Amino acid sequence: MSETPRKFAALAALFLLLIHPVVSYKRDITTWTTTECGVLLIAQFVLCVLEGAIGCYVHFWDLDFEKMPEFYKVNFARAEIYAIALAVTKMSILFFYQRIFEFPKVTRVLWATQIFNTSLAVAYFVALFFVSQPLYCEWTFDQGPECTYKDVFDGSGAYSALNAALDLWMVGLAAFLIWKLQMRVTKKLSVIAVFATGFLWVLIFFLITS
Repeated sequence: MSETPRKFAALAALFLLLIHPVVSYKRDITTWTTTECGVLLIAQFVLCVLEGAIGCYVHFWDLDFEKMPEFYKVNFARAEIYAIALAVTKMSILFFYQRIFEFPKVTRVLWATQIFNTSLAVAYFVALFFVSQPLYCEWTFDQGPECTYKDVFDGSGAYSALNAALDLWMVGLAAFLIWKLQMRVTKKLSVIAVFATGFLWVLIFFLITS
């Protein structure tokens, strides 16, 4: 990889580390997790730019062998940050739920969902380090017989399936709680639609592509 993308990534990482204490100082947990989401998504964007600079996306098919180790290193880091960013995003939404629905039983359910979401993210984050054994095989093109692969999450689709199930659970839970509020039916439906916007976009995408 040329020095320009490396310098760009280093400056971007330094910028994120410098602004983070400022924007998250003396904020509540919901705002803090929202800030974390922004920081992680920017980091994700930086890594995607680096992948593009190396040869991914529009230049994927002419990616030469010399650049492949650098590409897979960046791709590994991007996958790790993606898992954290996704978990923190859902964590922020759940904390937002906790601020709106302050019933004891609901609070316990939301905390249980928080624990499941965090556990799933940590499990995936740690598991990625054990997919390729030894770890350097993840970005080594000319591999020896010592390289082995055991992809528990992505290979079986378990991680994506669990995240999709968690999305449905969060939307369904919000819809159930909103429906029990003392509001007009049209108002309830409009609020539920706002909470389910992300799910509706995913559904539309699958309907279009299927």
